[in-house]
Amino acid sequence: MNALRSQIIERLPEVKALPVSAIEVVRLCGNPEAGVSEIASAIERDPLLTAEVLRLANSAYFAVPGGIATVREASVRLGAEGLLRAAVAAGLSPLADMSIPGYDMPAGALLDHMRMVAVGTNILGCMQTAPVPSYAFTAGMLVDIGKLALGEIAADNVPDIHAACQAQPITFDAAERLVLGIDHAEAGALLLEAWGLPEPLTRVVRWHHRPKEAGFTDLALDLVHASDVISLSMGIGLGSDGLRYELCPEVLQRLNLNAPSAERATAEMLAERGRLRLDSDGKEGRLGL
Repeated sequence: MNALRSQIIERLPEVKALPVSAIEVVRLCGNPEAGVSEIASAIERDPLLTAEVLRLANSAYFAVPGGIATVREASVRLGAEGLLRAAVAAGLSPLADMSIPGYDMPAGALLDHMRMVAVGTNILGCMQTAPVPSYAFTAGMLVDIGKLALGEIAADNVPDIHAACQAQPITFDAAERLVLGIDHAEAGALLLEAWGLPEPLTRVVRWHHRPKEAGFTDLALDLVHASDVISLSMGIGLGSDGLRYELCPEVLQRLNLNAPSAERATAEMLAERGRLRLDSDGKEGRLGL
């Protein structure tokens, strides 16, 4: 197992989940010393990223009167956080055409799930009295990036993971650790760390299935954890791992999330997902974040 874990970690840098330009933008947005102008310059260096950011910036989600014509204008009118959301969404857009064979996920299923986790993070965050950390949304958007990595690197080991789940009552991520020595949450965090992304963001990704074992409390982690489980319970992002994940009781208590509020959050997530419609060009007319 240790040898397999080492092999997987060694191969993680090979995974090309985000364009280099998008990684640089996310890294800059996590740097408090980086100005909005510097972030805009990083976007402008990639014509495809620029086009996609502008398309998303002009979506109904941002609802900026008169539209946005340039990245510089977007940086001023959306601010660093809005620009980050558009850049991450733009960078992840190629996942719409990618399937994840190792998890038996059809094209677009992983992107659909991560978007819904981000949506749910926002919705659940609005139910809280405490301020929501700015990195919560981005963590939601990147929450299962490790599935892309393990789905590519360890696809041949998936039958063994399923066998481990059937042999004993354990969660899917626990079976991943048993067979591979690493689960998709840790793989995702290591991938984000390799890209140089901020530690608060990567630790949410790392512990989103096991917040009780994280050794710290973080509202962003609680929101992402709960939103992830709710999204899966809605059938969004289900692959071969199915519903083999647990909702942490301590998180429910900290979020004051009971049956009525969970149902309300689920309804709002479904309504937001329903607004994700494709236009005639096959592009989303709404960002839906």
